[in-house]
Amino acid sequence: MMFKSHLAIAAGGYLVALDYLSDKFDQMNAQLILGGALTLIGASLNDLDHPGSFIGKRLKFISMPISFVFGHRGITHSIIPLVLILLVYGQSAPYWLLWLCFGYAMHLVGDYLTDSGIPLCYPITNKRFKFLLVTKTNTIGEPILVTVFLVACFLWVFL
Repeated sequence: MMFKSHLAIAAGGYLVALDYLSDKFDQMNAQLILGGALTLIGASLNDLDHPGSFIGKRLKFISMPISFVFGHRGITHSIIPLVLILLVYGQSAPYWLLWLCFGYAMHLVGDYLTDSGIPLCYPITNKRFKFLLVTKTNTIGEPILVTVFLVACFLWVFL
């Protein structure tokens, strides 16, 4: 999915997470803003494996080697890095890391909606998983699926 679509999905997911985890919508504070910003940053991290991506262009010295070794939608589009982080930190994971990981997971949700799918357990297996209704990236279907996702998020939060 395109960068903006990943940000939109991460933002929608963040609203649902806040609704689920707390009742802080009535009070905007720096911690909520930081959590949202970290979620958006986390949602861009997966595409470090693509030198032409928004983040890949800015961090080519990281992007190029990852792309060379794993290709696009390899290790950075797997749930394995999240599992490893949770195993290392357990329940003592810092606040900022949890929101980065949440954004990373929301990126996976976005790519799960595409016809390419995601290699959820890479490098254990290359099997790709995708939703029943998928779209090709950069086609009219992408904004439609993102809009449906956002409507579902808003319905969750506000109904």
